[in-house]
Amino acid sequence: MKKGFTLVEMMIGLMFTGMLMILLLVTLNLALNTKDSIKMIDQNEIGIVQLQHEMNFASNVSYKNKELCYNRLERNFCLSVDNNRLVKLPGYEIFLIDFESLVIALEDDLYITLDGERYVVKLIR
Repeated sequence: MKKGFTLVEMMIGLMFTGMLMILLLVTLNLALNTKDSIKMIDQNEIGIVQLQHEMNFASNVSYKNKELCYNRLERNFCLSVDNNRLVKLPGYEIFLIDFESLVIALEDDLYITLDGERYVVKLIR
């Protein structure tokens, strides 16, 4: 009995290996191209969306003594800065963490400047 592979077995093996290499290259190329098109959402944007949701049901919004106070569902809450965190009191629900600077301005809407970027939170009146 002869030991080794026949020419047909070698051709089938090379064809199978070639198809796997093509599949691997196409998948790798797709992964590298989609990495650039995905927009990352940072924690500041998530915090602003949470704040917008919180303000959708808020009434009697006021800003004094570096606290944003409001009434929501017949309960009083205040947002204040504590150790580079924007927290909701009473309790300690954290909206934002690890920011350098936070400036809040209350006019017709709520204007928040967070680490140099300005966000507008619409107030429903």
